[in-house]
Amino acid sequence: MSRGKSEDGADAALWQKIISQTSPLDKRHKSRQIARAAKPSATKKRTAGHSEKPIRATASRLNQAAKPNAKPAPALQPEVTIEHKARRRLSRGHLEIEARLDLHGMTAAQAKAILTQFIYHSVGRGLTWVLVITGKGVAGQGILRRELPLWCAQPPLSQNIVSFGPAAPSHGGDGAFYMRLRKQRG
Repeated sequence: MSRGKSEDGADAALWQKIISQTSPLDKRHKSRQIARAAKPSATKKRTAGHSEKPIRATASRLNQAAKPNAKPAPALQPEVTIEHKARRRLSRGHLEIEARLDLHGMTAAQAKAILTQFIYHSVGRGLTWVLVITGKGVAGQGILRRELPLWCAQPPLSQNIVSFGPAAPSHGGDGAFYMRLRKQRG
């Protein structure tokens, strides 16, 4: 359905009227609005002997005041360390994935034990690149998907894994991880 020129002209005129009546907020104006909101209302009676000074509030102060009983931040996920160039080469098939492990349907304890065994066996065979499939879980909140990076960042697995990171969509995407294994010495 196309609009006529009169509708477009009316819209443009309305838009110009709105723009002419507005101006951008600057930081000082915004802080004054916050300070006004933080002042006590004029209807409250002032206590004798106490003078009320305007409160100078900033967004960071308001955020700190709003969270006095905030829970500590959850433990951070380990940093994904796989190189972008290597990930791209793996996804395109230029680097060979030498072994795969599928952890679907396992409990966290079973998956950790099997993963540990798989990593030790792969390192023993001299493999470099492996793919571990965890699945995404319900609504992307799978336990294995969340726990695997933690396991890989802690000993004994961290001693055998050089880097790891999410796989490309062709290999399972967020439900799988590439891992680069450490070469065994002598």
